Amino acid sequence: MDNKKKSKRKIGSGIGFFYLGLALLRIILVIFQRGYIHPDEYFQSTEIIIGDLFQAERSEIWEFDKNFPIRNIAIPYLFIGLPCVLYKWIINLTNFQGTVSPYHLLIFPRLVMCLLSFVVDFSLIK
Repeated sequence: MDNKKKSKRKIGSGIGFFYLGLALLRIILVIFQRGYIHPDEYFQSTEIIIGDLFQAERSEIWEFDKNFPIRNIAIPYLFIGLPCVLYKWIINLTNFQGTVSPYHLLIFPRLVMCLLSFVVDFSLIK
């Protein structure tokens, strides 16, 4: 019976190391990913939100036209806008006087979503 408990521990610890490796890969891909999955990630969502929140120059996207929109802006504001508002709040709180980096504006929402994915992982484990 002790051998069965030991073998279960070995299997469980192997899964734990496997999960930690995948979690680390998840974080690395968030921080160092240079490519994009879909154009919406950069142009049709992020550009609109960052332009509004940081008064940055942006192009008008036809999907979000004020007269005849074909997409709702609520979802991008939820998943990109809230992390960007948090980022802006952190910058203001720390009195950061430098320019806001476009790289940070792209990475911060991804990092928040990555952290939320860890909350989902934790919920599934419990």
